[in-house]
Amino acid sequence: MAQKKDIKRQKERLESLKKEAEQEKAKAKEAARERVLAEFEKGQLGLAAVASVTTSGTNAPGIEV
Repeated sequence: MAQKKDIKRQKERLESLKKEAEQEKAKAKEAARERVLAEFEKGQLGLAAVASVTTSGTNAPGIEV
């Protein structure tokens, strides 16, 4: 009888650990997504600055062509 209780307790612990791992995985995935999005936006801002130089026909201050 004690063995069955021990097995049940260990199964519950295993399930708990699985849920925890899934939550951590989801959190890491969301953090990675945020980093990629931030890097993309930074890149887009950089491209916008370069595009404004080429479309205006004059150099922006501090940018040499």
